[in-house]
Amino acid sequence: MTILPRSLLTMIMVLGITGGIGGARLVRSAVIAIQSNTYISASDAIGCSPVRILLVHIIPNIMPTLIIMFTLGIGGNILAEAGLSFLGFRSAARSTSWGVLINSARHTCRQTRSWRYGGPGAFAGSLWHEYVWRQHQGPSRPSFKRRCRALCSLR
Repeated sequence: MTILPRSLLTMIMVLGITGGIGGARLVRSAVIAIQSNTYISASDAIGCSPVRILLVHIIPNIMPTLIIMFTLGIGGNILAEAGLSFLGFRSAARSTSWGVLINSARHTCRQTRSWRYGGPGAFAGSLWHEYVWRQHQGPSRPSFKRRCRALCSLR
């Protein structure tokens, strides 16, 4: 028994609510940073209404943050929906998504010559491992530290 019915609208609402919490924190911090600027207090001092300050000064300054947040959020929501569909929590019984397609391909690969998919899978896994390794081990490598010391000594 489920609380909400299985539908695309339910999936969109759940992903929007869970993803919107971090976005709200990001927008709030951007608004607080903009409110500390002197032109906001100057606008308030000359008698501008809070609505005018919001529309003229704050919203145009947080638009780049909103655009980036929504752009990156779309990809994250697509991956979340694909993961949920792969695990069987899809929006409707006959809906098609990346997760359903990957799950059906997984069953097909088990039944027919699965050895063919080992090479590309190992290659993709090694690329992913190298990427993660470089991201997390970069600052602790001695060559990285030498380059940083050389750059700092140039100042």
